[in-house]
Amino acid sequence: MSVFDQRNQQVGTQYNIAGSATFGGRIETRDGLVDALRTFVKDVRRAEDEGSLDVEVSEEVQAELVAATRAARNEESTGDAVGVPLSRCRQILEAAAGPATLLSSLAGIVAAVPAIF
Repeated sequence: MSVFDQRNQQVGTQYNIAGSATFGGRIETRDGLVDALRTFVKDVRRAEDEGSLDVEVSEEVQAELVAATRAARNEESTGDAVGVPLSRCRQILEAAAGPATLLSSLAGIVAAVPAIF
């Protein structure tokens, strides 16, 4: 069996072949965070369209994402202003047993917040 040494590799945004999951690259700036949030909104809408996320859950998550995006664009915002709505997104998705790909993508976004703020 072949083994590939993948240590220290860095990749950008990755998509699965169906385009139904996005695995983002490193988020290092406010603009990058805003872009990641916009992409995540599209992923949530896609999950709703595919039937893997209820409409009501999708709408709740999107409302929190709008709040997080507004805060991320505001130069005076703190990490909590972005992190709190993202935490609510996670809680909503977990309670609804949302798709694992969404929870994974959200975790990557949440992890970037402390380094930016």
